[in-house]
Amino acid sequence: MLSVSTFVSSTASETPLASQTAREFRRPGSTWPEMMPEAILFPANKPTSRADAQVLARWVSASFQTYAKRSKHADSKELCEEDLTKMVQELVPVLSIGLNEVVRQVSQHCLERGVVLEKIWRTYVELFEQALGESREALRRQKDKTAKAEAELQRVREEAAELKVKHPAQLEKLRQTLTTKFDQRQNELVQQLTSTRSENRALKVHLEEQLSKQHAWFPMFAVYKESRYRRALLGKAVAELPKAASVEARLASDFRRILSSLPADVRRRVGFFISSLLGFRGVGLSAVTSEALQERKELNAKKIKELKAKLRQLKGEDTSESSEDEDLGEAEEDNTSEAKRAA
Repeated sequence: MLSVSTFVSSTASETPLASQTAREFRRPGSTWPEMMPEAILFPANKPTSRADAQVLARWVSASFQTYAKRSKHADSKELCEEDLTKMVQELVPVLSIGLNEVVRQVSQHCLERGVVLEKIWRTYVELFEQALGESREALRRQKDKTAKAEAELQRVREEAAELKVKHPAQLEKLRQTLTTKFDQRQNELVQQLTSTRSENRALKVHLEEQLSKQHAWFPMFAVYKESRYRRALLGKAVAELPKAASVEARLASDFRRILSSLPADVRRRVGFFISSLLGFRGVGLSAVTSEALQERKELNAKKIKELKAKLRQLKGEDTSESSEDEDLGEAEEDNTSEAKRAA
């Protein structure tokens, strides 16, 4: 429970009640708390006595007890600063009446003491009113801050409620937008993938055609395409032919380019291998290997078989053995002469 001194030192009333006398409180229209004891009246033109002091003491004690009960009842509730100010305002008249009567009684015995006591009381009242004014101003500022905070809180709550209402619609709109963009991008990628696959199939078909043509022209290209002659062939310029040149001329130009990129000895060996196909003899060759001789021998044997078949067709089955022996002898003689020339 708050004491009387605590209430007096912490708050004050709106009207300087400390200067009011008991007579002023007894006038019509004066402010007096309904819950407090009735205001007491002392005659101002009569000398004081001990009985006056006892009456004043009982009245002040009764007023303080009433105020203490009300303070205790207020403590059990939520006491705000406005209620506290009101209670202090109710206590100030009691203090003013009591102190004015004490000053009157003291002044009758010693005027100087009464004057000093009244000055002290008035100074205390001025300080009390100043502190009370500052407290009221602080309370007003706090109320303004509270009002602004409540207004801001209300605004935030309204915005939150508005967002709660708009949030599902915004989410749905965003979902539709993202779904549309995703479907559009997916369709573009599907079309791009389809186009790429079609292009890939076309390129595969074209590659197979090119490989088929290459295999038709050069069946063993995969064997010798990475040979040591590749660099020389890449550095060989392609001969420029007129547009009216025949296919045979262009084919011969390609063969010539390939053969000219080969070393001399390799070129002679290749020439020896194809000389029989071209109908030439390898007379001018100086370096004939056993592989070349074997190739020559096989070609001669094939030629012998062809001649025998032709001879049987011309002369029939009764062809004499002598003619065959002569042809065979000629073929063997050719082989022998080739071997001698190579030696």
